[in-house]
Amino acid sequence: MLYIDSRLFKRIAGFEERIKQFDVGPDQPPEKRVHSCVIKDLNGRDDMLRANSRYTTSMTALFGLESLVFWATVTVGGFLVFEGKPYWGQYAVIHACLALGLYAFRGYDPARLKNGYEALVSALQGILFGGILSVSLLMTQFPRIPRRFFIPVFLSYLAAGVIGRMVWSRWFVKGERTTAAWVVGSEKWKPLLEEIAAGLGTRFEPLVFIPLAEAADRLTEGPCRGKNGKLLVVADPEAMKGAGFHKILAQLSGRNVCVDLLPNLAERALGRIPLSVAEAFRSHYEVVFNDLVLDPVQRILDVAISLCALVLLSPLMAAVALAIRLDSKGGAFFVQDRVGLDGTIYRMHKFRTMTVREEGNETPAFADREEHRITKVGRVLRKTRLDELPQLWDVLRGKMSLVGPRPEQPAFVERFREAIPFYDYRHEAKPGITGWAQINYDYAYDLEGTKRKLEYDLYYVKRRSLMLDLQILLKTLEIMVGRRGAR
Repeated sequence: MLYIDSRLFKRIAGFEERIKQFDVGPDQPPEKRVHSCVIKDLNGRDDMLRANSRYTTSMTALFGLESLVFWATVTVGGFLVFEGKPYWGQYAVIHACLALGLYAFRGYDPARLKNGYEALVSALQGILFGGILSVSLLMTQFPRIPRRFFIPVFLSYLAAGVIGRMVWSRWFVKGERTTAAWVVGSEKWKPLLEEIAAGLGTRFEPLVFIPLAEAADRLTEGPCRGKNGKLLVVADPEAMKGAGFHKILAQLSGRNVCVDLLPNLAERALGRIPLSVAEAFRSHYEVVFNDLVLDPVQRILDVAISLCALVLLSPLMAAVALAIRLDSKGGAFFVQDRVGLDGTIYRMHKFRTMTVREEGNETPAFADREEHRITKVGRVLRKTRLDELPQLWDVLRGKMSLVGPRPEQPAFVERFREAIPFYDYRHEAKPGITGWAQINYDYAYDLEGTKRKLEYDLYYVKRRSLMLDLQILLKTLEIMVGRRGAR
């Protein structure tokens, strides 16, 4: 029997709609070409406001300073050559490990660096981890560098990382700049735009809202100049349907006014898709989410990493299983139905962290209502996320991925899909052991918390890539070491 996925028809319809939107050639008038650029920006392929983000520039400068100090110490200090042989490759490995450690422990996360104490902790943790990683690699894979060479280079990088972050935390808060912003749309977007401005490292000042009906008259001059540039935010999805509005955009493009659509601006600044924005621009997001394709490379990596991890971590998993059995009655493993890719049901495996329920009491509940059932060993496992290790088996058998939305119980899914728009689109990706929502938001204890986590899940589903998966895995490592686990 031939089975045809019903989503195929949605994707065909989506392609037809997209062709209508993007069929803009060089022979079209300028206003049509501007329309094409803005719609392209809506899909996240262009970063039109990247120049306005001080975060990106300052983090790049911080990385450059640390790199300069590292290589200056290597070359000026005379540590590059040993016994007549240059050690460029070994020092490149050390530099990469140190930078990777800083990144994994949020050493380049502006939200954390604004606090001086947290900036100091992230630098110390990240560089120490990078140092241990580099020593491990050099001892096993590369010719060793003498200790008297490695220690000065490591300490110089540590000093640069700590001092640079302490200076950044003081300078950035004092040096806040403004961006003049005009918004075509309702004032209901004001709280969201203020949050977006904070995410971009600026303030929208002045922030002027213009109804679509008045846009033609009021936008001819463009926004006044702000210290960090000029921005026009299109927050009304109906705006792009009018030919007159395209002409206005063509005029503004020659006046150094950055034009951005609210969905793309929100995604880039917040790292999530606000449900209010998704509902306002529903037609766009429905096309995007019905046009997603799983990356076969991700499956190859899932199999390779999960298989290696199961072999290497088997002694640890055996010790954890024994500790659970000794701590409380019941088996070491917890098996439960969860909802996976395309809404299919599968059996998920975890280490048991709670006492066994009485028979007949199987009503699903949020974790905060079950805290009295968490065992002593279970509390440690949850903080370190070691309770998730058996899910490597679920990854190996293809039911899960290393990275993806958190798998939910079928009863919760039925409840949420009725109450929360776009909820089913999180099932366009395989559920993961860790994920974008898990590293950016705490456990959801109610419907509102579930909505916020969904916003992060939708962002991941829309923008998933190998680089994003790597970023999530590195930040998960920081969470495990820092014991910022879920309840």
